[in-house]
Amino acid sequence: MTDATSGQPVPRFRIITGWPNWNPADNSTSIQWSTFDRFWLSFEGGKFHHRYEEPVIGGTADPAFVFKFEADGYAPFITRAVKATEGEFRFEVGLRPALATPVTVLSPDGRPASGADVGLVSPGARLKLVPGGFERDNVQSGGSLLLTDSQGRFSLAPDESVTRIIAANGLGYAEASPSALAAEPTLILQPWGRLEGTYLSGGEGAANRELLFQYGQGALDTVSTDFTAYRVTTDSEGRFAFSKVPPGKHRLVRVITEKVSGTSSWSNDHPLMEVVILPGETAAVTIGGSNYCVIARFKWPEELNPGTNADVFASIHTTPSLTPPPDALNNPQALAAWRELPEVKADLANRRYYGMTQKADGTWAGDDVLPGSYTMTVSIVQQMPAEAGGSKTLAKAEVPLTVPPDPPTGKLDLGEIPLQPVP
Repeated sequence: MTDATSGQPVPRFRIITGWPNWNPADNSTSIQWSTFDRFWLSFEGGKFHHRYEEPVIGGTADPAFVFKFEADGYAPFITRAVKATEGEFRFEVGLRPALATPVTVLSPDGRPASGADVGLVSPGARLKLVPGGFERDNVQSGGSLLLTDSQGRFSLAPDESVTRIIAANGLGYAEASPSALAAEPTLILQPWGRLEGTYLSGGEGAANRELLFQYGQGALDTVSTDFTAYRVTTDSEGRFAFSKVPPGKHRLVRVITEKVSGTSSWSNDHPLMEVVILPGETAAVTIGGSNYCVIARFKWPEELNPGTNADVFASIHTTPSLTPPPDALNNPQALAAWRELPEVKADLANRRYYGMTQKADGTWAGDDVLPGSYTMTVSIVQQMPAEAGGSKTLAKAEVPLTVPPDPPTGKLDLGEIPLQPVP
């Protein structure tokens, strides 16, 4: 380990161990750094040697390692991915001199914000925002979370992978780019905002709807809101509220609980609307004020009886006008390239999907359905042992439907839908 300019050994440095992490959402690979002390190694005298007795990430058949070399006064150096099967590997590293930037975080009243959380946003950081700061549950990438000292200061080391810096405490929130902090190394916290509103379904207040406040576009790989801390349930009149939400443009998401053979599984893939939060102010919204509630009753085939080993899955969705070529279905790279085509992007942007849930009276309902033409798909699925294929479709139905634009809100009752057995 040497100074890239002088060629002299770097007297003190550390090696942080990580692993390549594939993100299926966009078919990209980022690096996640371990949060465990045994994978942060310190050395002196410009030389290093270490033997790993375990992979840095478990549960993989062919584990790989990535190493970050850091030293005070230098820009970090990140190695290529190294597979454990390589056995022994050697690195000759030259670090480029680069000074860290001392940054001061101030409270909304101008006083130093001591003990404030500082998140360094980068691919693979996996930061989770909670009201008043960041969650520290070791899910985040190592080194991506800092704390300000008694004077509200922290040291921003040079790192080209960092795109944003977020500071937060109980009083406020602020974010800036590395270039902005290089020019003016001060972050002034803005007061948290508040979001409240009413959830309507068919023109009436919808009770017991679970909602998630989602940071930005919900990028789990970089920074997102904590799923538990920013989830609320509407009251008997459909009202809800979120306190301590960050300023900026964010999203509200419907959280739907689905039960598969008695086991609950979460689904939060139903974005409802974008919201703009201003510092120290309350934003008021109404959900479902111009949407429909679609209702149906499902009639099982006579030879089938509802049982605990069979589940019903129902949804309302637009019919895709474009489908991927057969040779791309099992090829992630080809599928990603197909999704980047302009006509495919336009088709994907216009698609809509609404999950349906069963009510206490046995009917099934899909909320927040916008005007347009759709297909309702219903399937009865029996869970099978893994060696038997995992599941078997017993019956299904597909029903076309049209949600009118006028009146702007209401209920669309499709009546009883007979389900046809599948041979």
